[in-house]
Amino acid sequence: LLPVNGKTRELIFYFSRLLAVIYMVTIAVIISFFFHSWVQSIAFVAFNLTGFFQVCLALFKKDVRKAWIRMWKCQNTVEDKVPSSSDGESVSNADIM
Repeated sequence: LLPVNGKTRELIFYFSRLLAVIYMVTIAVIISFFFHSWVQSIAFVAFNLTGFFQVCLALFKKDVRKAWIRMWKCQNTVEDKVPSSSDGESVSNADIM
C-alpha cells in the first residue's frame, strides 16, 4: 500500500506521526477522566503540550527543519532569489512583494 521510496512515502510517515501523537494524547486524556487524582493532572499537562510535541516531531523532517532555522535566523538564501527580467540581476522574493 505504501510506496517503496520517495517523497510520497516520506510525507505519509510525516503526517502519520503527527496524527499518532494527537490520537495518543487524546486517548490518554479520555482514560484520565476515570481517575480523579494526579493521573488526570498529568494527562491534562500532556494534552496542553501537544503543540510542543508536534513541533518536535515536525523538525525531524529535513526541509521543515531548514525552513524553521531560516525563519529564526531571519536568513535569505540563494534559493530565495528569482532572476529579474531586464538586467539579469537577481531580486529576492521580499523585494517583489
